[in-house]
Amino acid sequence: MNMISGEDKCHQSRASIVYNSKPPQQSDFLQPRKTGAIPQCAVMVLVRDYTETFRMDQLAAVNKLIDRDIPVLISTLADVSASTFEVTADGRLVFTTKDTLSVYQLSCLYFRGGYNPADYINDQCWAFVEAAELSKTVLLPSVGLHLAGTKRVQCALAEKDFELLNRLNEQPPDSANISHAFRSTFVEQFELDEHNIKQVQTDVDSFVVKPQREGGTNNLFGDEIVSKFNNVQDKSELSRFIAMRKIKGETVKNYPVRTRDGEVKEIPEAVAEVGSCSVVVVDPSREKGDEILMHEFAGFVTKIKSASSNEAGVSVGHGFLTSLSAIPA
Repeated sequence: MNMISGEDKCHQSRASIVYNSKPPQQSDFLQPRKTGAIPQCAVMVLVRDYTETFRMDQLAAVNKLIDRDIPVLISTLADVSASTFEVTADGRLVFTTKDTLSVYQLSCLYFRGGYNPADYINDQCWAFVEAAELSKTVLLPSVGLHLAGTKRVQCALAEKDFELLNRLNEQPPDSANISHAFRSTFVEQFELDEHNIKQVQTDVDSFVVKPQREGGTNNLFGDEIVSKFNNVQDKSELSRFIAMRKIKGETVKNYPVRTRDGEVKEIPEAVAEVGSCSVVVVDPSREKGDEILMHEFAGFVTKIKSASSNEAGVSVGHGFLTSLSAIPA
């Protein structure tokens, strides 16, 4: 975590939300920033698109920041590439919006986009993320945590009889039990290549194929797997996907009600899903490597979906938030 110290306090002003989508302005009233002046601090939310499906989730988080008088700048990578930025000698990331009307010191950069290489439309996009990594800006996530959460790393942890997990947990005490506990949470998963694609295509009901990107609703099931890869000419394209053996959850009785297109529908057969949340704060050091300052359990999210549905996204209408109940054995 790159922090701006308390003695480097930023200029304060009334908090607002600024969208970095307006074209450059030409005006005689625009004044250049004074040399040495400290711009207003702001949080940047980097989105894939200003009108994407999950924008209400983003605005809910943004409004919490505004309530605390923290200005927020919302931008796509495409608009970042049309803006200007610099890292000052003391490590501040100073960003000028595309319309040239606003200048901010980015204290925090929150990635809601940027998980797909296609989001980086030119070298300026990559240069911005590199500048952020080398500055005092706090990144959510940093490049290290971003990579650690990729599906390819998940595959690496499960490969070769969990050799990597065993090596990471070889220190006593109780290392064998820790490794066993880790392994019990994994199912078979591997990066697709020209040698294993046929195995997956001939047993599509046992696998789900996922692209190397963040988020759901992009996964492939059943006949979609066959049709997607039947006509692939460039075999290197396969490495953009992983295959994971399906987790077949226990079906439970439940009665969520969904209204869609004016029709009310009950879903009596459901599958539950529980996900744990944690908070990790890392201080990157060029000399000593990353130092974990905090890593704590932060609760859980539970949801259910129809037993007949492959998707479980709540925001897009496939899943339902729910809660856990303790039932005596």
